[in-house]
Amino acid sequence: NAGVDQTICAGNNVTLNATSNAPLTWNNNVTNGVPFAALVGVNTYTATATSANGCSVSDQVIITGLPTPLVNGGQDQVICAGESIVLYATGAITYSWDNNVTNNIPFTPSNTTTYTVTGTGSNGCTAQDAVNVTVNALPNAGITAIDPVTLSATPAGMSYQWINCGMNEPISGAVSDTYLATINGSYAVIVTNASGCSDTSACVVVDKVGLYFPDAASIALYPNPTDGKITIDRKSTRLNSSHEWISRMPSSA
Repeated sequence: NAGVDQTICAGNNVTLNATSNAPLTWNNNVTNGVPFAALVGVNTYTATATSANGCSVSDQVIITGLPTPLVNGGQDQVICAGESIVLYATGAITYSWDNNVTNNIPFTPSNTTTYTVTGTGSNGCTAQDAVNVTVNALPNAGITAIDPVTLSATPAGMSYQWINCGMNEPISGAVSDTYLATINGSYAVIVTNASGCSDTSACVVVDKVGLYFPDAASIALYPNPTDGKITIDRKSTRLNSSHEWISRMPSSA
């Protein structure tokens, strides 16, 4: 007796247990009582019992392997901390993700994780796929004041873009780790790390432009003698900058 016919999802294990009062063999490399993976489609397995006198008898069992869905969880993703993503699986009728994820619903991963989805087809068979989501850390953007008009971005070794907070727009060409304010105002910096993740610092107020003179500053007044108008030229080697103020002097000066 080869047993009863079975219907099972392809790939799942099936065990054939034929009974006889004589030694048994199966075709298709099947061993009695040993599990094997069910194949897709209708498959016939034959058990043959042979007695000591050489007489034999056979019985057959049909194993129908139902196709499993071709579940695709999507491509791996790389994001920055705090960003939301959507995991969207295809190829089945219903989907169940681990880690409390719902198919096609946005969520915010807190750390790098591999997410596994189980898809169920119309015949009740299931298959799985996995998606790896890498979460890169953000830099902690900050500003320190070198002096009342010179700002330095932290942390070091990253990319920078300085911002005029009052106008809420980036300052053209201000992409180094330091910024020398040329007008009084409020400034911030966007810091971007090697992973492409960015953070924006708090705004810092600068209100000493035109009033502060670094120790290394030199001042020149010209022309001398004057015809009523003088130029005050401050040049600072340390700050690599220069500013000019033009003042109209009284004719009696």
